[in-house]
Amino acid sequence: MKKALAILVLSIIAIGALFSSAIKEVDSIAQTEVFTDSLSRTIEHRKDEMRIVPSGNVAQLALYALCPDKLAGWSSRLSADAQSIFLPAASSLPVFGTFYGKKANLNKEALISSSPTLVVDIGEIKGSKEEMAKELDSLSSSIMVPVAFIEGSLSSFPEMFITLGDIVDRKEEAKKLSDKSKEALALAGEMREKLRENPITFYYSTDDNGLSAIPKGSFHGETLELVGLENALGESKQSSIECNLEMIYNANPDVIFLSRKSAYDKITSDSAWAILDAVKNNRVYLIPSMPYSIVDNPPSVQRLLGIYYLSEILFPGESGFDLTDETIAFYSLFYHKDLTREEAERILNGTF
Repeated sequence: MKKALAILVLSIIAIGALFSSAIKEVDSIAQTEVFTDSLSRTIEHRKDEMRIVPSGNVAQLALYALCPDKLAGWSSRLSADAQSIFLPAASSLPVFGTFYGKKANLNKEALISSSPTLVVDIGEIKGSKEEMAKELDSLSSSIMVPVAFIEGSLSSFPEMFITLGDIVDRKEEAKKLSDKSKEALALAGEMREKLRENPITFYYSTDDNGLSAIPKGSFHGETLELVGLENALGESKQSSIECNLEMIYNANPDVIFLSRKSAYDKITSDSAWAILDAVKNNRVYLIPSMPYSIVDNPPSVQRLLGIYYLSEILFPGESGFDLTDETIAFYSLFYHKDLTREEAERILNGTF
C-alpha cells in the first residue's frame, strides 16, 4: 500500500512538473513579440515588463515622449535644464552612453547588468542596409539584447511614432504624437510655398561671438531649410564655417538666428553689425533652447516645435495659432511637463 501511494505521489509530482513547464513555455511565447525593423530585420523581444534602452539622443527623446515609464536608462546624461523639465523618475535613470559617432562611449557592462529587453536605434540609414544590419546584429550578439533600428528623420516622425507605438504597445499615445508631427510638417509645407514666392535668406551661428556659421546642407540647419529658408552662405564639407564680418556683409542675410545669448547681445548692440539688414529690421533671433534647441541639436522631436516658432516669427499674425499655447501643448505631449503660460513665454524669450 505504501509503495502504491509513493508511486501515486511521484506520478502527481511529475505530471505537475510537466504541466508547470508547459504553462511556462506557453506564457513565455505569449510574452514575446516579433516585428520587422526598418532594415528588414526580424526582431523578437519580450512584451512583458519592457525595459528599453535608446542608442542615442534622437531615440532618447522619441522614446521619452512615447513611453518614459519603459526606459531602462539614457544614452547621455540629462542636463540640469532637462532634469528640471522631465519627470523626476526619468531623471534618476542610469546612463549607459551613446552607441555611435565620434562621442560613442557605451558601457556594455552597465547596460547588460540593467537587464534591458530591447535597444532602439532611431535615425537615418547610414551606408547600405546590409552593412548597417550586420553592425546591429553584431552589437546585439555582444550585449545579448535585441537591437532594433527605426528610421526617423524629421520628415518621417509621423510614421516613426506609429511604428514605435506598435512595438511598445502604446498605439493611442503614438497616434497623438504622430498627428502632432503631421500637423507640424504640414505647416512646414505651407511655409515652403510662401517662401518660394518671397525668398528669405538666413544666417545661423551656434557659437558665443556669432562668427561660426552653419553651412547649407548641415543637419544643424535642417529645420530652417525644411520650412523653405535659404542659407545665405554656401555649402561646406565642414560642420561650420568660420566667418569674418566682411563675409557676413557680403551675404547680408534677411534674418539671423543665434543659439547663444552672448552672440545675440553682441550682434544686437555692436555697431559693426548694425549695417546688416537683419539687424536694421530687428530680425535677429535667439533660438529657444530649454531644455534643447528647438531648431537644432539633438536632431530629434523638439524640432517639431521649432516649425511653429519659425512660422510665427517669419509670418507674424498669419499662422492662425498662439505660439505660447502651442508651446504649452508641446511640452505636455512630448515632455510630460505642464507649463504655466508665464513659463512658456519665458522659454520662448530665453529667460526661463
